[in-house]
Amino acid sequence: MIPIPDLAAATVTVLGPYLAAGGTEAAKEVGKTVIKSLYDRVKARFEPQVAKVEKAPQDPDTHAALRLALKDQLAEDPAFHAELSALVEEIARTNPGIVQTSTITGDGNVSVQVSGNGNQTWGGRVDKPS
Repeated sequence: MIPIPDLAAATVTVLGPYLAAGGTEAAKEVGKTVIKSLYDRVKARFEPQVAKVEKAPQDPDTHAALRLALKDQLAEDPAFHAELSALVEEIARTNPGIVQTSTITGDGNVSVQVSGNGNQTWGGRVDKPS
């Protein structure tokens, strides 16, 4: 199973575009994918938080509130954790590149995530300013 912090972050990341779309045609596309199952389960348990994200999708605090509620519920309910973990893993398998999570701790770390074809990356050491 996916660790709880990563699963909560991935769930909010995957659902973000659909929550931002609200009742538009883009949101109706959810019904055609496994993302619909994830959306339905999250919305059923977290209606107030989902409504806030849909109302203010550009506000990072609404996303954080949903992520925190997910983390709390996932920690308390192992069956829900397993269910969401399976859905996010299925989404990752069928839509490679749609779920990218990076947990970084410490100083001087660099993280690069790339999806798609024909990408070019370059880099070097990033020193902490004195």
